[in-house]
Parts: sequence; C-alpha cells; structure tokens
Amino acid sequence: SIILAKLLRVPLIAYQRGDEWNSPAVRWLARGVRHYIANSATTLASLTALGVPSRRISLIYPPLDLEVFDDRRPAALTRSTLGLEPSALCFAIVGLLVPWKGQVVFLKAAKRVLDRLPDARAVIVGGPPHGGQRYADELKALAGDLGIADRVVFTGFRADVPEILKLM
Repeated sequence: SIILAKLLRVPLIAYQRGDEWNSPAVRWLARGVRHYIANSATTLASLTALGVPSRRISLIYPPLDLEVFDDRRPAALTRSTLGLEPSALCFAIVGLLVPWKGQVVFLKAAKRVLDRLPDARAVIVGGPPHGGQRYADELKALAGDLGIADRVVFTGFRADVPEILKLM
C-alpha cells in the first residue's frame, strides 16, 4: 500500500492495530504514511515512541455493536458446543494468541481460581496468527505444567465471540 500510494502520488492513511514495526524496512517504508489511525492508547503510544508526530495520529477505537452482546437475548450456542458443563462457572480471555495479549497471565490467574473452584472452567478464545503456532503450543504446555489442562478450553479462532461470551 505504501509503495503504491507513492507511485500514484496519493496520501496514505494507515489503520494501526498494534506494534507491527518489527523490521527496519517496515519502519522506513512507514515514513510515507500521511496519517495514522491508532485503534488503542497503547498503539498510539507505540507510534509516538517510534517518532511519529502526534499531529499525524488520530485515536479511533473500533466500533462495537452492543446489541450483539445483550445477555437478555438467548445465546445461539450451547455450552456443550465448547465442551463445557451447563452448570460450570466459566471465565474467559478473548484475543489473538500473541504474548502481549496476556494469555500467560490469564493461565496463571486461572490456576489460582481453579485451585479454589475445581469445577470451574477457563476458556481461551482465539487462535494464533500465521506463524504463531509455537506460542499456542506453549500455552497448552503451560496449562499442563500448571495442572489445569483438563479445565482449560482452547476454542481456537471464533467468529461468534458475542455468543461465546453469553455462555460465560
């Protein structure tokens, strides 16, 4: 997109979702972006730390349709879809399986909860990005090391997050 915008001599506005500046080439190319839209305060701070002037960054949170999260509407899924008992206390973390999303912290906290409430279930909703399977495997291994693997459900990528949250 950056190279094409330069060739066409049109301004480029980039929607930045995270800290994706993992190479000198990407950082160099990103100088051609006219304006950035950061999806969170953390992303805004990351762009600022890279030297992008604040006047070239707008913070715009992703839109959210709250109606789809209305828990007065029955869930289209059942707990058995996820391998959960109907009466189990469940708690979850939702997000792409990448270290900065906090799944390791979640699992360590889940261990403490599950020690006190052995019939509860922890649910990790989300899958790894392309090339990120190793981290997903590390999370499953950590659940095993913590002795809670039988009470943690890894759903993988789900497009029906609002429905899953209704089950928690």
